Amino acid sequence: MKATILFIGISTLLSIFCNNASAINSESAKYVNRGDSCLRMNDTYNSLLWYQKAYEVEPSDTVMRRMAQCYFKRGQYNNCLSLIDTLTRDTAVYQDLQLKLNCLNRMEVEDSVIIECAKQIVEINPLDVTATSQLMTFFNNDKNVDSALYYGNRYYNIDSTNQIINKLLGVSYYFSKDFYRALELFLDAEKNGDWSASLCYYIGKTYEACKIPNKAYDYLLMACEKSMFGNVGLVKSLAKVCIATEHRDETLDYVDTGILLCQADSASMAELYGISADFYCAYSHKYYADSVKREICLRNQIKMLEKGLAYNITFETQYSMVVAYGELKDREMEKKWLQVIVDSKWEKTKANKNHLEYVAYRLKQITEDEFFEGGQSEDEKVVVIE
Repeated sequence: MKATILFIGISTLLSIFCNNASAINSESAKYVNRGDSCLRMNDTYNSLLWYQKAYEVEPSDTVMRRMAQCYFKRGQYNNCLSLIDTLTRDTAVYQDLQLKLNCLNRMEVEDSVIIECAKQIVEINPLDVTATSQLMTFFNNDKNVDSALYYGNRYYNIDSTNQIINKLLGVSYYFSKDFYRALELFLDAEKNGDWSASLCYYIGKTYEACKIPNKAYDYLLMACEKSMFGNVGLVKSLAKVCIATEHRDETLDYVDTGILLCQADSASMAELYGISADFYCAYSHKYYADSVKREICLRNQIKMLEKGLAYNITFETQYSMVVAYGELKDREMEKKWLQVIVDSKWEKTKANKNHLEYVAYRLKQITEDEFFEGGQSEDEKVVVIE
């Protein structure tokens, strides 16, 4: 562990619940002490009554902070925030912000409000684990990787052994595609006793990204087992990675499990059928020299693609239909799906640009072939959008 440890406001910390009674009116101090006794017994009802009496005798931030703590423990979050926001803030600003952050989290307010409070906290104390982890989680979920890395490394550069922060930092590196750095942090968390389903999932996905499918399979299987195969996202990831491993034949079993989990989720259903299609496509390549088995695989691939399209229409699935029929040398059906793509008017992106260009070229080629074979008149030729 790096040696630097920040001690912020130790005297302030002690002042919140251990004030010298002589600092306030003696009668007020008597009520505060009684309130403290009740609070130590988790009797917030009577402790709040005593603090209110103390405040009536002598209003002070010291008493208000105690009252705010009582309100928080009682779930009266609006009252708690109201007191925090009216404090003079001459002392214990850091602890006020901590209590405010806890209130905001319990109230489930807008993320922007919570994040602003968390930022204020880490500006005072970069080693505040709660605020730092909350910032990193928010920015990771928001795919704002640079901000997540900023706060994660800010903490890590002081204390590199906190596995809560290290795991979140690994997620940030995973999203930034620095997979080897992510894997290093994930495996360190595993060595320190974290065997959660979420960590197993990220280790598995990182191994998959590093092109180590057998390791990816091992960890994704562990993630599924820990979640009792009840998470469709984990099951989909496991089914997908199986195709590239010696466990390929397990793919369809996991797809069936996933289908049972997400009957109402069209996008997931389509993705699962897409994984099944990929499975059959992989076997069609394996049986390249066996025309009968290869055709069976391609036909099954097409069936899975059709099922996927019934749930979600994507360019990738339509294009896979073109490729499958092309490999079957079924020119009529290949042409049909080429035309479907053209009619769908997909927006050209960096990812599909080459495929769309091939679609235009191939449809034009088939049309010309049919014309010269006498299959169509010149007037019947399909108009291809270049």
